[in-house]
Amino acid sequence: MNERFVGVQIGPASFVDEGVDAVLDTLQERVGVNVILLGTVSWLGLKIGRSISWQIDGWPDHGVPEPLEVQGGSYLADHPEFYRNTSITNFRAPDEAMRDRDILEMVIPGARARGMKVIPELMEPLFKYAGHGSANTVQIPNLVQYMEVDCLGRIGGAPCLENPDYRTWWHALIEDHCRSYDIDGIMWCNERRSPLDQLVTGMAPGCFCRHCLASMGAGGVDPEAARRACSLLHNYFRKARAGQHFTDGALITGLRTFFDNPEFLLLERHWVRRNKDLDRELYGLVKWCDPALEFGLNVWNRNHFNPFRKAQWPWAETKDYA
Repeated sequence: MNERFVGVQIGPASFVDEGVDAVLDTLQERVGVNVILLGTVSWLGLKIGRSISWQIDGWPDHGVPEPLEVQGGSYLADHPEFYRNTSITNFRAPDEAMRDRDILEMVIPGARARGMKVIPELMEPLFKYAGHGSANTVQIPNLVQYMEVDCLGRIGGAPCLENPDYRTWWHALIEDHCRSYDIDGIMWCNERRSPLDQLVTGMAPGCFCRHCLASMGAGGVDPEAARRACSLLHNYFRKARAGQHFTDGALITGLRTFFDNPEFLLLERHWVRRNKDLDRELYGLVKWCDPALEFGLNVWNRNHFNPFRKAQWPWAETKDYA
């Protein structure tokens, strides 16, 4: 894109509440927006609903000034031909305001008439994300079969990206967008937490489902050694977060636990590599559908403010797949 990129992330609720023409005119005339980064499939209120921080920020001078409970899902028409190789097929949003509507079909004509680009925004995690207005339940048949398994053997709260059926569903979702609509590209927001992220936020790290165990083995990681390392480090972090006293202090004890369990760092490196592999897969899929389509990666703030993540995610390398 040679012209100045002035984009806005926006969800379906804004267009339903205020009308497509009114929203597009406001964005273009008052703010100079020329790219609509439109949430199309999500179970997070931040991506598809109204403001989730209205109690802190208040309501803007337009729209509907009251909370909106969204159930989430796909805000697009069904295109079953793209989902024949995955059992995740029944995920259209049941929200009454959007029933039988297709948000891209609603927005694209008006955007085109104004010379604005439309780039759907899709994000992992889709379902449960603290601080993002997650839906209370996710009514997708079979989804539980694809969930992560933590180091304690418990089913987690998100589907595993190594699960081939879930990964195939993502491939299908991207192809559906690229082939079914006159869009300008895809914005891919990859905000999945690595095992280290999970540790420091109080979670038992994973994943240790059968697909991840096979992936670890293929990547040179001993799965059982990695599981033991995760369990020991999770136990340390749990004690540290509870304020337990350590003879050598929390920092030294934590470093010692890491040094005594190098398999954890091997697992972390393997997870990050596989996560980047998904970015590359989706980039290639978009370009295969249409080489003219853009594929963008979001700049997750944690990848700048967190020194560990900044070291793991050098942006220079993404020039080959974004």
